[in-house]
Amino acid sequence: MKSTPAYIQPFLEAAQKYVQRALADAGVKDIELDGSEASLAYVDHYVRIAGIAQSSGINEEKMESLIALVAPALAAYFGEIAIAKLGGHWETSTGDAADQLEPLNWRIVLGSGGLSFSPVGMAAAALAEGDVDGFDSSFTVRRDLMEQLEEALSTAPPVDQAYYYSFTGRLETLAQVSDVLVELDRRKGEQN
Repeated sequence: MKSTPAYIQPFLEAAQKYVQRALADAGVKDIELDGSEASLAYVDHYVRIAGIAQSSGINEEKMESLIALVAPALAAYFGEIAIAKLGGHWETSTGDAADQLEPLNWRIVLGSGGLSFSPVGMAAAALAEGDVDGFDSSFTVRRDLMEQLEEALSTAPPVDQAYYYSFTGRLETLAQVSDVLVELDRRKGEQN
């Protein structure tokens, strides 16, 4: 397994500070983001109590500023957990130093089936509890698997909006997609 890229490390530290400070102010002490899946619940709680979500009535200009500041940090943390759970690595468009410093260029590539996503896009959607212009909160897979994946996911039970946009919900969805892609790849291998 690859180690965390150096350009991600400061954002991980920022995520820890944001979440610890906000939760301490809310009376929840001694919280440490330990890289576990369970710790995503603290991140989801932070998003709710920090009043960042659009449902909190925050104006659009302030929302954009908060997303620009907070989304890369939470994306770094979320991305590391996704990699630890599902295997994968960080990528950027070109791989050069300037590209690595632009969080919108970060992608996580996971396991089989070409599953990849923009962690910053998913973080922005979690913060806003909805899609955000200029941020891609979707995931991609190999084209030859998309139709079968959509068919397999169509049988999944519906979830409410809060869970859908939460970091916990996003990780669960990525894990489910990864499992389906592994099975589709296995079936393809048997046919060949």
